[in-house]
Amino acid sequence: MSPLRYCPAALLLVSGCILSPGDCTYQLRSLELTGTMTGSALRPGSPPAVMSITLAESKDGVSYRILSGYITTPAAPAISLVQLRQLTPQGPAVLLTFPMGDGQSGTWAANVDLAGDSLPFRVLSLLAHSGKLGVYAQAGIQGNLGELAGNLKVRSETGWEHPRCD
Repeated sequence: MSPLRYCPAALLLVSGCILSPGDCTYQLRSLELTGTMTGSALRPGSPPAVMSITLAESKDGVSYRILSGYITTPAAPAISLVQLRQLTPQGPAVLLTFPMGDGQSGTWAANVDLAGDSLPFRVLSLLAHSGKLGVYAQAGIQGNLGELAGNLKVRSETGWEHPRCD
């Protein structure tokens, strides 16, 4: 028998759909927001802190919504509070307070499992596109080492996509 006869079957097996049919049904989407933060938590002359917020969602079989936050700054080990805020003419409105994160190695990081109806993907995207989404952080207990703040913009955004087998 010719080895060419096995090529179509091999391609199907490599695609993963036969071995893992569930991979073909669920969908994923993500929103990555970035920006810089300045404030009294930074030493004079030091560069701004860099922040990244990512919302990852899935549906149709495997369901989750995870919001991840990262702030890169020398003040990271001292960060005690991080909030995602909507910027309004009346002042900022807190949308979410992150749990205590890990600030080792100069990057603070934390994840939040979101309920299905909280912080809708589209709302976060619209707020970021319109310049009305920001992050606020305190360094030290009750901000005694300083504060950081900055606006978020959309770095990347995907619609619902199948991870494989499209």
